[in-house]
Amino acid sequence: MDDEINKSFGLESICLNATHTWIADLRIVLRAPDGTEVLIVDNIGGDLDSFVNTCLNANASQSIYNAPYPFTGTFKPIGQMGNFNNGQNPNGIWTLIVNDTYPFADDGNIVDWSMSFGNNPGKPFEFTASKQPIIKFYTNGQQIQKDVSKTVSMEIIDNGPGAFNYPTDPPNNYEGYANLKFRGQSSFTFAKKPLKFETSDSMGIDSAFSILGLPKESDWVLNATYSDKTLMRNVLAHHLFNGMGHYSSRTKFVNVFIDNSYQGVYVLMESIKRDKDRVDVARLKTSDTTGVAVTGGYIIKCDKGDDGGWFSKRESYVPGTKAYYQYVYPKFQDLQSQQALYIQSFIDSLEEALYSPTFTNDAGYKYDYYLDVPSFVDNFIVNEIGKNVDGYRLSSYFHKKKITDGGKLHAGPLWDFDLSFRNANYCNGENPEGWMYEQYCDLQYSPPPMFFYKMFGDVAFWDAVRCRWDEFRESLLSEQSLFKFIDDQRDSVIESAKLNFTIWPILGVYVWPNPGPLALTYEEEIEQLKSWIQLRLNWMDLNIPEASTNCTTKSNEASSIVNLQVVPNPASNEVKIKSNQLVKNLHVELVNMQGIKQLSAETNGNELLLNTSTLPQGCYFIKIMEGNKFIRMEKLLVIR
Repeated sequence: MDDEINKSFGLESICLNATHTWIADLRIVLRAPDGTEVLIVDNIGGDLDSFVNTCLNANASQSIYNAPYPFTGTFKPIGQMGNFNNGQNPNGIWTLIVNDTYPFADDGNIVDWSMSFGNNPGKPFEFTASKQPIIKFYTNGQQIQKDVSKTVSMEIIDNGPGAFNYPTDPPNNYEGYANLKFRGQSSFTFAKKPLKFETSDSMGIDSAFSILGLPKESDWVLNATYSDKTLMRNVLAHHLFNGMGHYSSRTKFVNVFIDNSYQGVYVLMESIKRDKDRVDVARLKTSDTTGVAVTGGYIIKCDKGDDGGWFSKRESYVPGTKAYYQYVYPKFQDLQSQQALYIQSFIDSLEEALYSPTFTNDAGYKYDYYLDVPSFVDNFIVNEIGKNVDGYRLSSYFHKKKITDGGKLHAGPLWDFDLSFRNANYCNGENPEGWMYEQYCDLQYSPPPMFFYKMFGDVAFWDAVRCRWDEFRESLLSEQSLFKFIDDQRDSVIESAKLNFTIWPILGVYVWPNPGPLALTYEEEIEQLKSWIQLRLNWMDLNIPEASTNCTTKSNEASSIVNLQVVPNPASNEVKIKSNQLVKNLHVELVNMQGIKQLSAETNGNELLLNTSTLPQGCYFIKIMEGNKFIRMEKLLVIR
């Protein structure tokens, strides 16, 4: 049988009957004799009970996404059934793989199933080329799971900015192994699964590697951006926090393949990890149990699940509840008892300071002895710009520095902004008006810590918010800057987005928790995002209280640097950072738009020179510090 005959005959449909007390728990995959797998059904039907004479056919006019219960009839499957029609011999064992994502909660049965072959099969999905890098995993027949990593082969194709990447290209950025698994909580229930991987050797032992120009590490996340149809809400949030001078995960749009089956557009992200290029806190050894050594660094979080932790001694925002703090670094299994006691005692002391009647009094029991207020101000601004429904209570990370590095608790890094910027139809998340911190929504299930809620009672905190808002409103948070960033991301990913929404045809389809009206095209998704941001900025302009003091007034921790200049700007071969006075320790770092450090220099004096002659033309940021103290971020344009 020649290729043309093979391509005109193949699998036309699969039909099934199933009972289950919550059919959305079922993820059904069909595997061909050659190992090709196609997702048939996943997360369909909510808490209903069965599939009745349900048939899936690639040529059907209606997707099963939009089919009515009990799904009787013929519909397009979730995956690309045409991929079975790949010229391979169809004879052999076909396997229906049924996973129950919550087997401990509900149960049921596949009553029967059948397949039909004929002369009108679906056509295979063809991925031609993309300007985004391509990440390919080969599982060797292993089933990817959520909680157990599988060692797989991994390849990355990246022909450089603006160049096309073809799936048939040889790997040129990475060729080796990775430990791969599904990740996520709510996002795991979607058909397009988020992924986590660690670069490794053939035995599955983690091995740090620099991929796609990002700093060397082993732990990475592939965000599926399924309910976020702009594909960029996380990218935007990280861009903002990074632009304010904090570490936030670097991001890259990529196209992902598993066993040569296209999975769609993902956002490659750095996972949260202690590292000099990520969360830069001191390494805490098992022997660091006393004195200065035990004071840091630490990373903790408030989130779903339980990675080991402790309950606050103080009541949360919701009466009768207490926040639960979880260990991130060191991991619970690596944490020494003295270290656990120290970080718990530190948080206890912070909370006691916040509950003191003099907590707003500079002469009293002041909370900023323990807490880095500027990082909490910026964290607040980003969460509120996006009206992040998970803000303050879920995926909320904090890191505490060693006492020799300042010793304070910092807010961040940011994480999980899928349900922000008008992408949640609950907790008033779609409304551009109102403060998210005031939404009394789901807080009884995930009580937030009291850091923010107590600070909201301090005029000094709101003064800092207003001053910071005004500082960035003409730059990073201006409509021009925000919309340009969004448009640039759209332009860079739009061709891949078309491919993504071909295999995941969800534009115009409700995916929890999308608010209406639903955009029918990718361009409409982007315009809805921009329109909402415009309204949100206007509301915050009017509703952040005016500062009670002059924003230029220096606090006790203010920088000694005055009249700082960055000249020339735009620059060509060199740029000077100048002050009108001697500076004890002036330190600057120049990073590109991806947050990757390009240059750094420091001096004791009043002038510092950066040689920019080797940098490509484009936009950069200069991070200016006095010693370890962040002063400000300046945008620099390099032209040739």
